Amino acid sequence: MKRGRAGFSLIEVLVALSIAAVSLLAILDLQRQLVDGQRRYERALAVTELRRTALLFIRNINPRAQPEGLIHLPPNVDIQWTAQPLGDARRNIGLPNGDGNFMVQLYRLQVRVSDRRTGQSQMFAVEQVGWKALQLRPSLSF
Repeated sequence: MKRGRAGFSLIEVLVALSIAAVSLLAILDLQRQLVDGQRRYERALAVTELRRTALLFIRNINPRAQPEGLIHLPPNVDIQWTAQPLGDARRNIGLPNGDGNFMVQLYRLQVRVSDRRTGQSQMFAVEQVGWKALQLRPSLSF
């Protein structure tokens, strides 16, 4: 008669449990990294959306007429800018005679976009043309 016991020994059970615990710890760490990555992605998306919103409003500004300003957007966004000229003002080229009806100048706008709700603030620079309409004498045509 054989007197062997069927089943697992206590050491085999402990080894199996330790392997399972290490595997679960690795899975939990991966889960934490995924959550952190998602949070970073959402912050980057919010910053990008703030910049995009600012660009939509800044593109309609004439930096020659408004070299600095502040726009409050409901409910919680502020767009502030200052413009510095990058060169001399020049008369635009009009076709067909060569002289246009505007003085134009290139400006660099330093833009700050702030979200009052989250406290996030971003700065960026963009170059934009400023203009001024010239007073022209009416031409005599017969």
